[in-house]
Amino acid sequence: MQRAAAALRHIGAPRARSLVEIFSTDERRALLGSAARVAIHGAAEGLEGADAALAFDLEFALPDSVLAQVGAASAAAGVKVRPAFLDEPLARAVVPPAARHKLGRKHGNRLLREAVEDLLPRELLAQPPQPPAAPLAEWLRGPLRPMLADLVRPPTARVRTLLDPRAIDLALTHSLAGDGRRAWSLLALELWAREQRG
Repeated sequence: MQRAAAALRHIGAPRARSLVEIFSTDERRALLGSAARVAIHGAAEGLEGADAALAFDLEFALPDSVLAQVGAASAAAGVKVRPAFLDEPLARAVVPPAARHKLGRKHGNRLLREAVEDLLPRELLAQPPQPPAAPLAEWLRGPLRPMLADLVRPPTARVRTLLDPRAIDLALTHSLAGDGRRAWSLLALELWAREQRG
C-alpha cells in the first residue's frame, strides 16, 4: 500500500521508480542522511505514461530487480533459468512501438501474448502475469533469522558504520513485518562490506 501511495504521487519515470525501488526516498534519506541521492531516469527522461514506465523498466527494473528475482526464485527451486527474452534483436523490435501497441487493456505483454496465442491455450493467455518471487520474508523470519540477528543487528555490524543505525533498525522492523526486501538488502550489504574489508 505504501508503494502504491508513493506511485500515485508521481508520473512517468518517478512513478515507475517508486513501484520497483526497495527503499523509498524518505528511507534513503534516513539511512544516508545528506548523502542521499536519486539517480537520473536515463532513457525514460522526457517520456510520459506507459512509455516512461517501459523505458525505465528496460534500463533499471529489468537488470536490477526482475532478473535478480528470477535468479533467487529459480535457485530456491533448484532450477537453472535462462531469461529467454533477453535477446537484443528481439528487444530492438519490441521496444520502439508506442505503449498502446504493447500493453493490452486487461493484461500487459500484449505483443508477447499475441506472438504466442496460436501456441498456448486460451485460458493460459488469459491469466494475469505471476512473476517469480523468492520468499524473502519467510526466510528472514525463519531459517535466516539468526544470521540476520548476528550480522546486521549488533552495534559492530559494518553496515552500521555506513548507514544510520536507527534507520537500519526501523527498516528491519518494517521489512520483517512485510515482504522482507529491505532486510534482505541490508543483509546483502553487510555481507558485501565484510567481504570488501576482509
